[in-house]
Amino acid sequence: MRTRSVITRTAAGGLAAGLALALSSCDFPGGGSKSVDAAAAASASASPSEGDWAELADIDPGLAADQEKAIAAADTVCEALKAGEDADEVARTAGAEFTDDQIKPGPGDVSRIIEVLKSTTCG
Repeated sequence: MRTRSVITRTAAGGLAAGLALALSSCDFPGGGSKSVDAAAAASASASPSEGDWAELADIDPGLAADQEKAIAAADTVCEALKAGEDADEVARTAGAEFTDDQIKPGPGDVSRIIEVLKSTTCG
């Protein structure tokens, strides 16, 4: 009889652990996993395509030279656009994100960068 009790408790414990694992992977309303998924999607959507690289290089070849920096910059600008920041703030963000020691885009270049991102990467 004792063996049956141990087996029953072990099976019940295993089922409880399995249920807990299954429920932890569910996406309940109000749960935090959607924000993680949204952040991952936003980040993935901010990766410029080959055409985007060409459009950025047309503005300034240096903009597409460091792709990791350009992806991070595009991600930040897309977040600003999606957050509904006003045009001046988005321009300041884009100017800061796409500026470094070799690249110093002027206001016209920044406007073109934002338009490229709006029509491609951030779309």
